[in-house]
Amino acid sequence: MPAIVTNKFRIHNAKQFVEAFDEISTTSGAAITDASGLLNTNMYLFIGKVTAWSDDTAPPTPTDSVSNTVYNHWRDMIAAKKIGSTDVSHVCPRYNWTSGTNYFAYTHANNALFDQTFYVMTEDYNVYKCLSNNNTDGASTTKPTGTGTSIVTTGDGYKWKFMYQISA
Repeated sequence: MPAIVTNKFRIHNAKQFVEAFDEISTTSGAAITDASGLLNTNMYLFIGKVTAWSDDTAPPTPTDSVSNTVYNHWRDMIAAKKIGSTDVSHVCPRYNWTSGTNYFAYTHANNALFDQTFYVMTEDYNVYKCLSNNNTDGASTTKPTGTGTSIVTTGDGYKWKFMYQISA
């Protein structure tokens, strides 16, 4: 059955996932009760499956079976760490600015926007959004610089907007 999963819905689910690390409940379940009698949900990240598959280039497709969803991960688990909300953050793919690369101009009407490189990070950890790719979809050859609020037009015709700087 076809369905429309919007970007707004995806973002909502991502926020709900992060919030789940701090949720408490007054209902019963598999959780630890604190001094006030509320149940704190515990979440863990684990690693496992240290043995090779018969073909490491084509691992088996997961199945929705009791064996696969209930037992196998416990059997294969070798280490686990309790995860809290301070251990979780929203992220997006990192695209380093590279000379000779074609970047897509941002447009809110582009349904495939999140599958395209419309922003870059420079070695100064500055993040820029591409507003125009010189109208010919040519390669970017001049790195964007500056941290002001005005649009940066580089020698290759690209127009960039400084968004923020990532702390090192």
